[in-house]
Amino acid sequence: MSHSNYQQKLFESYEKVSERLGREKPKQFVYVRPAMTINLKDQPPPLKRIKNPAYRTKNQLVIDEILAQKNLEWDEVFNDHRYRLPSLVRNEIWWTLKQCGLTYNQIGRICRPHDPYNHTSILHGVRRHQRVLDEQDVATTEPTNSSNNTGWEGDGDWVD
Repeated sequence: MSHSNYQQKLFESYEKVSERLGREKPKQFVYVRPAMTINLKDQPPPLKRIKNPAYRTKNQLVIDEILAQKNLEWDEVFNDHRYRLPSLVRNEIWWTLKQCGLTYNQIGRICRPHDPYNHTSILHGVRRHQRVLDEQDVATTEPTNSSNNTGWEGDGDWVD
C-alpha cells in the first residue's frame, strides 16, 4: 500500500467516525511532500572516503586471527559482560597486543572504540593471562612420576 493510498484511507475512516459521532466535518489540511527532482549536473562530486571500510590495521588483523581460532565474534568478546570464556580470550588478545608494543590506552581504544577500556582493566587482563601462561609452563616442565606415590606407606607411616 502506497503512502498516499494509506493516507487517503485514514482520512476516510476519520470522516466516518466523525459522522457517527455527529461532529461537524473538520477542515481538511493535508501536507503533501513535494516531489523532489534531482538534477545530477548541479550536485557536487561525491566525497572520497578516507578509509576503505574493509581496511583492517595490523593490530585488528591480529585480533581477528585470535577470534577466528577461538570461533568467536568481535562483539562477543569486547562487550560489558564478564563471562569466563570471552574474558579469557579478551585477556589473551590484550597480552598479544601488549607484546606487539602497544600501550594500555592504545589497546583499549582499538578493542572498543566507542567506550575504551580503562588502562587498569587491560593491565589486570595482561597480568592474568601471563599467570595462565606461567602455570602452563610449570605444568609442562614438571617431571611426571609414573608411580602414584603420595608419601604414605601402606601401614600408615610417612616416608620421606
